Amino acid sequence: MSTQAEKALAACLEYDRWMREIAGLSAKIGTPPSGCSNAVMTEFGYHVPNGGTHLDEVFRGYDEDGAYEPVHHHWSPQEAIEILDGCPHCSAVYAAIQARKLARQELGITKRKIRAIARATGRNAGGEE
Repeated sequence: MSTQAEKALAACLEYDRWMREIAGLSAKIGTPPSGCSNAVMTEFGYHVPNGGTHLDEVFRGYDEDGAYEPVHHHWSPQEAIEILDGCPHCSAVYAAIQARKLARQELGITKRKIRAIARATGRNAGGEE
């Protein structure tokens, strides 16, 4: 069985690993839309006419006529993948967005581990919670 210090060090290393993972994914997500097939080069740089990239289309969703007023819907993950299928750039960014969501969940688990170690250490040392 590992000591409390070893558990704390392992949790800190895991925290750092997830933070680096999230930073890398955020950098991928922030890439300009130059690779999108909807983007066109102008004299001022890339421009995305007609409402945006494929990602914009996926995250914008769609409206449907309701009984009294239009109802806004979001695309399902399967439908989103179908929309993005024709654009490798937008598909890669979408995959990075989904991976970052999972990485943030893992980071939250790691933070709870660190908090549990700190609370257990405080109890063992006679400190208050």
